Amino acid sequence: MKRCIGRLKPDLVVVSGDLVQRAAFPAQFARARRFLDSLDRPYLSVPGNHEISILNPVHRFLQPYQLYKRFIHETTEPQVRLGQLLVLGLDSSKPYLVHRGMVTARQLARLELRISEFPGVARRIVVTHHPLLSFPGLW
Repeated sequence: MKRCIGRLKPDLVVVSGDLVQRAAFPAQFARARRFLDSLDRPYLSVPGNHEISILNPVHRFLQPYQLYKRFIHETTEPQVRLGQLLVLGLDSSKPYLVHRGMVTARQLARLELRISEFPGVARRIVVTHHPLLSFPGLW
């Protein structure tokens, strides 16, 4: 992947979560950050469910994104504008959901507001970790 990114030189690398396995150790996040920085390209990252500790319930519910924000990005819903393209992160991971994710009505309202702040943008891409549609029986 790193070689491909180096060859293609994209304007933006989009990372849709699960940068670490159990979110239990700062070293995992530091290693993920070193990898992202080694790509030598701008990136936008949103957390996946694996960025929330499953082994430490205190961290899971009281500080679910502490390590992610410390090492990867200060917000779980970043955005990047590239000319006529707006890329918006939408955090579908939730501390109270272990395997699945969701987007809340409040997040959608905030997303609409974020998009409205860029009226002249021709294209918008929304990035989430989890699928926005559920297909019962598939997973």
